Amino acid sequence: MILGLAAGALNMEIAMAVDINRLSNQLAANRSITDYDFWRASKTINDALYLLEKHRSPIPLEIIQARRIIRQARLKRTSVKSLP
Repeated sequence: MILGLAAGALNMEIAMAVDINRLSNQLAANRSITDYDFWRASKTINDALYLLEKHRSPIPLEIIQARRIIRQARLKRTSVKSLP
């Protein structure tokens, strides 16, 4: 039973990683989203995390996932810009 739970958790983690990669790829490819929009979204997420931490509130997993998606999209976009 424990192995079944572990396998289920691993499958869910893999599915989340795929979704994060898929979403970050879509955002990085979307030219209607500016670099400023990425920066602003990152700042908003970081501000929310700061307030949650300051008030010792639980941090929703969705906020962590959103931060990871925005970071990856930003990195993908800047790495494409730096190619010759």
